[in-house]
Amino acid sequence: INDNYDITTQKTGSYTANGKLRYEVTVSSVHGTPSDIDVTDTFTYSGGGTVSPPTEISVVKHNADGTIETSSIPAQIVALSTIMYKISLNLPRLYNNEYYTLVYEYDVTGLPDQNAAVSAYNTLDATSTNHHETTSDHADYFIYNKQLENSSCLFFI
Repeated sequence: INDNYDITTQKTGSYTANGKLRYEVTVSSVHGTPSDIDVTDTFTYSGGGTVSPPTEISVVKHNADGTIETSSIPAQIVALSTIMYKISLNLPRLYNNEYYTLVYEYDVTGLPDQNAAVSAYNTLDATSTNHHETTSDHADYFIYNKQLENSSCLFFI
């Protein structure tokens, strides 16, 4: 039994020029995980406009030997309401010094024209189920649509 199992998550996000909230998630392990990894990401949106959930999730596994595998792992995307979505997927076990990169985008349309704060809040959880190794990351993302000479969006992490 390896008592040094570990799991770490990291998440970054950006508002793209074509009106999407793009997220990149890393799930990694230095000493490996005891089993498959359940990943959930709960997304809540507020402030105007309309948001649509991702239609696909890119999954790339980075192996310890430097090789890369692109995966087709089914993800479940559930609309909890018109402003809240939950993504769930199960990733195969990680071994020493391996990690996954997940990339997905939410479409955002109809942002307010005046100075208004639009926020997207995410809660990311990764759990290796057999040994109950759990890590959680929380990230607040705020988008501001300002009326300047040209309409622009600023993104803050």
